[in-house]
Amino acid sequence: MRQSIRYLSDEDVQAAGLPMSEVISAVETAFREKGHGRVEMPAKLGIHPAGDGFLHAMPAFLVGLGSAGMKWVAAYPSNADLGLPQVSGLIILNDPATGLPTAVLDAIWITAMRTGAATAVRM
Repeated sequence: MRQSIRYLSDEDVQAAGLPMSEVISAVETAFREKGHGRVEMPAKLGIHPAGDGFLHAMPAFLVGLGSAGMKWVAAYPSNADLGLPQVSGLIILNDPATGLPTAVLDAIWITAMRTGAATAVRM
């Protein structure tokens, strides 16, 4: 049986209309899970193919939430001079039971919202 993989562009992700209050709640849940030792999240693995640019692989498995995936993010500050985004990336979600990919999402909006939400979460 062939499994389909859903792709969500940045426009698709934004069109979902997730309010910041829900993003904050999700980040708080993830931080709590990590604090309780129910998250497998190895250190970032990075490469530096350009002077000021880098690419990082950021895998994670949230055991209690049954969520597994990886963010592949690029940060190239000099892209601003080219009229290109300085940060870009993809999030790949996998079925933790089979390892099969289930979705690929553009990571620009998600990254920005998660960064903002992380500052709002009280420890």
